[in-house]
Amino acid sequence: MTGFIVATVLSAALLAVAIVFAVCVAKRSSRPSRIITPSRVLAVGVFFAGWVLFFPHYFTEFSVQPLFPRLWESFWVSAHHSVRLFIIDTDFGEIFASATAQGLDAYAVFGTVLLILAPIMTAGVILSFFDNFMSYVRCFLHRSSGAYVFSELNEKSLALATDLQRSHKKALFIFADVFQEENEEKYEFREKARELGAVCFRHDIATLNFRFFKRSSMLYFIIMGENEDENIKQATSLCAPSGPYAHRPNVHVDVFVSEAEEALLLGNLPKTNITLRCVDVARLLALHNLDDLGVRLFENAVPTDEGNKRITALVIGTGKRGMEMIKTLSWYGQMEGYRLEIHAFDADPHAEDRFTLQAPELMSPNNNGVYIPGEAQYKIVFHDGISVEDARFTRALDTVDTSTFIFVCLGDDAKNLRTAVYLRQYWRRRRIPDPIIQAILYDRKNQEILNEARNWKGQAFGIEFIDSLEEVYSEKVILCLEREKDALFAHTRYGGDLSDFYRYSYNYNSSVASAFHRELRRKLKIAGFETWEDVNDKDRELVERIEHRRWNAYMRAEVPPIN
Repeated sequence: MTGFIVATVLSAALLAVAIVFAVCVAKRSSRPSRIITPSRVLAVGVFFAGWVLFFPHYFTEFSVQPLFPRLWESFWVSAHHSVRLFIIDTDFGEIFASATAQGLDAYAVFGTVLLILAPIMTAGVILSFFDNFMSYVRCFLHRSSGAYVFSELNEKSLALATDLQRSHKKALFIFADVFQEENEEKYEFREKARELGAVCFRHDIATLNFRFFKRSSMLYFIIMGENEDENIKQATSLCAPSGPYAHRPNVHVDVFVSEAEEALLLGNLPKTNITLRCVDVARLLALHNLDDLGVRLFENAVPTDEGNKRITALVIGTGKRGMEMIKTLSWYGQMEGYRLEIHAFDADPHAEDRFTLQAPELMSPNNNGVYIPGEAQYKIVFHDGISVEDARFTRALDTVDTSTFIFVCLGDDAKNLRTAVYLRQYWRRRRIPDPIIQAILYDRKNQEILNEARNWKGQAFGIEFIDSLEEVYSEKVILCLEREKDALFAHTRYGGDLSDFYRYSYNYNSSVASAFHRELRRKLKIAGFETWEDVNDKDRELVERIEHRRWNAYMRAEVPPIN
């Protein structure tokens, strides 16, 4: 009887340890492991608990045998019956009756707990498999429609999928790495995915296999997780020469990365049929922000004594978004008859050093603020170590003669709002013509309310709130199809290879930048934006000067490619 009691205690302890460990695994991180999962930990715990619990029963039953065969047979028969627990096929009814007759109630009760728990776990595995199977069935039924496959289910991927569905109603939307957590936010994401008619898989995007889609159908993989290292690993796996898509047509892989080194790594993967594109959201947003601003940036310019017009831009906050806006402004604002001055404000006392590290040529004293005819003309001034919540911010603003465009990107909606309102009040107190003020507001509902807001006189506040989640993660911004088409045309027109357009970020980014500036010249009605062959010599020279200035500034703003 002592053996049965010890087995009960030890079995209960094993199960308790498994439960505690499973809870720890579940809470360890927001991103579950694909190998050590709570359900697997608990299944192992139940198996060993059953093994230990059955051993004294079979050791007693085989008592007529010699010790070693008795131990050996009890060991394996107990393991066998522990496995059978999971399919409700064990002889525990007989064991229960025997234990009850001997007064081993605790043993019988704990065995009953295992007998109930194990089949429940088996049912969960079967349902999970069936759910996965049905997801593949849905994909197979849409094999002619093409699909957008997202690496994660989060608010950003949902926003992009929702926007894509408006113009690609027949396409199937698939989300990978979707776990059934009880977290309220994750539950809402799954519900929104169901509303889209999307298919969800538990597995990693790189382990899913969609070779059954017709070769004429598009497969568009969008890898946009928060962990960029993992994004690169997933992209590398999908684009491997030995992978399932290497020789398949109509396969696109967009991978979200923000550093030049990461893009360099992806650009040097072995060549396949896959179109691989690196997506830098901050860079694309700076392009689209200025493209939407367009002519107004130049219309708001102030005449100077030298006969030019001056664009004075203030960038408040020099995080990733602010840095990209300064670099993009430096070449986007290059136009005949205009000079560009950019003032950057940041609480970080090393903001200028950080920016100079990224664009040393742009900030070189030989270039910055040096106005040579025909060359890039700009002046970038940093006011670093100054918080927008400090009186020194006002004193720094006082040193700026005027402002024609202000971009507020402090990384926080509330701070962006407060700062934009203060800047509007500040410039009106100075009785200087109102600059265009744009502030990032991530929350779309708040953005819509504030863009329609009026003061007590019924006057608009004169602040444009932009870049809500839905605006950022949209087909127009992320896929950039309209400008990309123009850029691809220009790239191939000047002898560029089609396969290298997407492969190397330098080719892609420089061509896309050129396309955006060409669209600006069209808006400003500068000759040469349509049919280059029909342009007269005078206009041709003008366009060549503008393009030289733009290209000059662009190359200073960019990290040069490695030869």
